[in-house]
Amino acid sequence: MNWKKLTVRAASIAYGMLNLGIFVLLATLDGSTFRKPSDKAKKELAAATHRLWGLTAQPNGIKHHFHTLSDGTKLHYVTAEPAKTARNLIIFLHGFPDSWAMWKYHLSSTKLSSDSTLVALDLPGYGGSDDLPEYDATNMLEAVTQFILDMKATYIHAKADSPMEKGRVILVCHDWGAVIGFRLASEAPQVADRFILASAVHPALAIANIKTRWTTVVQMLRTWKHRPRSVKLLKKAAASLSPLLRQLKKSGYIFVFNLPAPIANAFGPLGNYWFMRLTHELAAEGKKYLLESREAAEMMAGSLGPSIEECSSPMTKVMAYPPAVKQRAPTGGWSSKIRIYRDGLLTKSWTKSMDTLWSLTQEEQSESLAKRRRSSAGAALFDSGPEGSLKAKVTVLWGSKDPAGEARVALEGIEDYMSRDSQVLVLDGTGHWMPVEKNGKLVIEEIVKWAADGERTKLRELIKQEDMQSVKLMAER
Repeated sequence: MNWKKLTVRAASIAYGMLNLGIFVLLATLDGSTFRKPSDKAKKELAAATHRLWGLTAQPNGIKHHFHTLSDGTKLHYVTAEPAKTARNLIIFLHGFPDSWAMWKYHLSSTKLSSDSTLVALDLPGYGGSDDLPEYDATNMLEAVTQFILDMKATYIHAKADSPMEKGRVILVCHDWGAVIGFRLASEAPQVADRFILASAVHPALAIANIKTRWTTVVQMLRTWKHRPRSVKLLKKAAASLSPLLRQLKKSGYIFVFNLPAPIANAFGPLGNYWFMRLTHELAAEGKKYLLESREAAEMMAGSLGPSIEECSSPMTKVMAYPPAVKQRAPTGGWSSKIRIYRDGLLTKSWTKSMDTLWSLTQEEQSESLAKRRRSSAGAALFDSGPEGSLKAKVTVLWGSKDPAGEARVALEGIEDYMSRDSQVLVLDGTGHWMPVEKNGKLVIEEIVKWAADGERTKLRELIKQEDMQSVKLMAER
């Protein structure tokens, strides 16, 4: 028996139960535990669900599509009506507990759609997409990589007068979508020309920072045992430990999600999805959401996904949500959503299939033959660096008021992992849900447009604009 692993697991369960108790208490004090939604709230939610998930609905020109992967997994995605001159491809990936609806503002942006096809995917297990047998690194990264490459084959075309010149592929990711983006930028950089990653940690960097700080604290305490009068040494140990303790506090919900499955699964629907509504309030920058409002109903509908009614009214056999989506509908797919935290996407290795290895090799050769100056892999592909180094052009966005992440854990030493033409930007006063926050969504729009236009200027020049004054350049390479 591995006593060390057993002890860690026991401590994790204890801390998860402590946080569960706190959340239940907060939901009770909020009145959510026993409050039932009003008839008006039910009507608003039903209307919002139909707007977002009805396959015949086309809000702001957004169209629903399904794409079936080689293993039969059926993924749901939406596209914004592209201009006839569109030559670039911009793909949006959401995080927990969201869906394609997280990107409504950007999908409706004429600034972005003027020269690009906009695609927003529902990650497996979320929204209208199929389930996976397991949500570990191999299954998730294989599915997302194949989807991106298939979208490139569908939407990226060479110009008739210059067959070697193709459009750019920009991957824009948030939260868990950005964790996937970090891993792709490190392990499959050929899939995009620019990765724009918001509100997430780079797994390899975060783990390295945690281990380094913990080792440093342990060494200091061992030294202190021989020098017990050294208050300075104790202060240094406390200073090194404090970012880890702050991250531990911010990550309390993750320990709840990793409790034994029956408990973790029961937490989601608690108090009429109290925790999910809490994330919406944070995304609304502290504004208290009333369930009866249209805005709150759309946020909730975007997180819950299609209802049984939407799943029961397919346009055709092809244009229909997969059976797994209908099965998830009664609980909003909570148990599938939290498996992204439980199954090892963050830490486990990605065993690439032969098909994926072949496709990535073909992408790399295609770029080499075309001599594309803005290659995503290109010059950075063989750069040395620590394990997990990013081999693509990456722009990292971090909110200074992010309640879910500690900057010193997420960003300290990131320069060592960056490839050339990469940057880290900190948005002052912005929280975690950048794609829907007032300042964050505008900044993302400007940076995506800059990337799609070919990065004609340095990003440091772009953020000098008057409407980008809240953006600070933390690091670049």
